[in-house]
Amino acid sequence: MINPDKTQQPQTEQLLKLIDSQLAAARGRRMAREGNRTKTGVIGIVVIVVAATVALGLLTVVLEQMRPQSRESAEGVNAKAR
Repeated sequence: MINPDKTQQPQTEQLLKLIDSQLAAARGRRMAREGNRTKTGVIGIVVIVVAATVALGLLTVVLEQMRPQSRESAEGVNAKAR
């Protein structure tokens, strides 16, 4: 008579192969995620640098517009002093 418990339980080698394949699949997914994370980090840094450059350019333009012209301001100061 065959014991049904022995026929239903998988062999240890089969379990090891199953665990190995699951670990390999998990490693592949993890490596793909790490690659995406690296790309996301690089893109984030590039966006920050570009935004900072644009902000600095806009600040320079605004400050240049706020600065009075040298000839006009000198004539204005001389006229007020007289």
